[in-house]
Amino acid sequence: MNGFKLLVEQIAGDTVEYGESKPGEHYHLITIDNNHACIHDPRYDESGFHRVEPSYFGMTKATVDKIIEINSQLIKQHNDLANFLDQSIDKSVMDTQKSLGVTTGDRASHHFSDDTPVFEAKKKVGALLASYALAEINNMNLNDHLSKKPRSPGSMGMG
Repeated sequence: MNGFKLLVEQIAGDTVEYGESKPGEHYHLITIDNNHACIHDPRYDESGFHRVEPSYFGMTKATVDKIIEINSQLIKQHNDLANFLDQSIDKSVMDTQKSLGVTTGDRASHHFSDDTPVFEAKKKVGALLASYALAEINNMNLNDHLSKKPRSPGSMGMG
């Protein structure tokens, strides 16, 4: 790869045209740092407006497709995690309110607003998942590795 490196950066969902990104969400994605331009979609140049061939970044089409696939998966994981946390918190709050005889959710809505530790936890887990994906990418030459069979899911002691 020519003069750039892969990084994990936080990207606004409003600017992502793949996966199931949501406006207002921020996703930690694999990006290309090309002369200090953060590129999350290597199908486009640094401006984000002009489509380019994979060779523009010194990549193969398979590599570009893999980055888009990985980022789409990271978006899905973020959305799934956010939904799970929101549903779990909602259920816990309702159970607490029921036990205490609380009839309104006014205090809960202020307690669990977007600037709380719950919001930060979502961001941190998203960043952790993306940095893991980047660590796996850095452990291989992505252009060469795409033609090889992937490692089995249990090879790192996971699952």
